Order: sequence, then C-alpha cells, then structure tokens
Amino acid sequence: GIGQFRYPAGATILLSIIGVHLDPGRWEDPASFRLERWFEGVRDGMTPTEKGRAIRHTIQEREQALDWIPFADGLARCPGRHFSAHEFFLVLDALLSRYRFDLIHPGNEIGPSDTMVVGPERGRMRARIALRR
Repeated sequence: GIGQFRYPAGATILLSIIGVHLDPGRWEDPASFRLERWFEGVRDGMTPTEKGRAIRHTIQEREQALDWIPFADGLARCPGRHFSAHEFFLVLDALLSRYRFDLIHPGNEIGPSDTMVVGPERGRMRARIALRR
C-alpha cells in the first residue's frame, strides 16, 4: 500500500506528473518559475562546488519524496535520466558562467502551455545575451 491506502496485489498505480508538479500542497505558487526552490542549503561564502552539491542534494530529496518527477518513476522510469541530468548541469554551467541573460520584456505575462514540453509560446520570452566580464 501507499500511506493508509491498500491495493490488491498486481494493481497498477498511475499518477499525474503534472498534477504533482502543480500541487500547491507541495510547491508554493506552483505555476511560477522560481529557481530559488532548489537553493535550500546554499549559503553565502560557499564555493561553487559546495553550492552545486547542495542544489543536487535538494533535487535528490525532492525526487525521493516524489515531489518532482521529471523522468517518471518505477519500471517506466526513463533510462536516459542520469545522462540527461548530467548534461543539463554541464550546459547550465557552461552557459551561466560565461554569459548573462537579461529578459528584454521582463513584465510580459507568460501563460500556461498545452504542449507536451511546457514552455513559453514562440516569441513570448526574449532575452539579451551578453558575455560576463
């Protein structure tokens, strides 16, 4: 069973990943993009390596609690999840350490998306990219 619920042997259990990701019981203001959700444990004076470890720890805790399910779970879990997560951090590190991204119209409202990959509609979020100095 799960919690106080009991299910017959062989039962199939499905969950809504988007329902979990948009659950206000799990996330404050779940429809907003807020990077600070992942910064638990990050403190001033930490090295970039220490900050990265703290963020990875928070991500792992959220995945284990099934608060964040980017690659599904159980037998259907994406076999490329480790590669994808590793690649994600490599790309972010390469870009964010070298470039600054400033929104051109930070006040633009970005509405919900009905597509498989959630993101802003084409042309709704524009950024100016500059080398860090």
